[in-house]
Amino acid sequence: ALCHANLGRVRLKLGQPAEAVQSLERAAGLGPTDAAVRACLGGAYLRAGLLREAETTLLSAVGLAPNEGDAANDLGVVSHLGGNSPRAFRALRAALRAEPGHPLAHANLGLELLFRGQSSAAVGALAKARRLSGEAPEVWGDLSVALYLAGSPGEAEAALGRALEAPTVPFEIPYNLGTLRWLQGRHELAVGELDRVAGVRPDDAPTRVNLGCALLQSGNVDKAAGHFEHAAKVAPDNAAALTNLGLCLLLRGRLDEALPRLTEAVRLAPEHVAVQFNLAYCHHLRGEV
Repeated sequence: ALCHANLGRVRLKLGQPAEAVQSLERAAGLGPTDAAVRACLGGAYLRAGLLREAETTLLSAVGLAPNEGDAANDLGVVSHLGGNSPRAFRALRAALRAEPGHPLAHANLGLELLFRGQSSAAVGALAKARRLSGEAPEVWGDLSVALYLAGSPGEAEAALGRALEAPTVPFEIPYNLGTLRWLQGRHELAVGELDRVAGVRPDDAPTRVNLGCALLQSGNVDKAAGHFEHAAKVAPDNAAALTNLGLCLLLRGRLDEALPRLTEAVRLAPEHVAVQFNLAYCHHLRGEV
């Protein structure tokens, strides 16, 4: 059991979650009450995208060892991904009671607080995660989002600047910076950042949508429409791509082409006022009161 468990841990560290699952399942079969093995197996399931198996295994690991910080943290992540926000919050708080210096638990708690709309509290959790994680650029990126939503755009931009100093910069950082500059109305700078991200991740729909919005607000309707159309192709359920593509078509007088896009956008996001308005405006231009 020990050999299988150690091999599973090594494979997990090497970024081989599927292979880690095989080894750790053997270890768990030989020692079904070993909380550490079950915690590690649950983490492997999570990283392999097997969320149902991860949830069951991590619940048993936490039941066997309530002070297992990694298991509680991973249970928090699985619960968040499964839409169980109350359990996610409880699990992450339990992880921090077990290990107050757990950087991932602080980071995940910050993200959970963001999801709950508690941006100021999220700033505190993510700032602590940043200090504990050795200035990881991913945490700087998440902190920038929390700072912006908490009403501190200048600090958000400074956080992204720190993230960009890292030897390896994840694509989310320039994406966040481009999006921030678009929200600030600095459209030319936003286009530059987001265009670079789109070059690296050409099929990332949110990047295409935000790039299209920056171009549209710069007056470049044709280029904007191209990005919205690409986003709608790779993510047909992206209401923002469809409504903005419809808006571009309206601006070009192509009402018959705009109508089905705008109608589908309303079907996907009926609660959004801007989406409803664009469809109503299309009907108005078509003389359909």
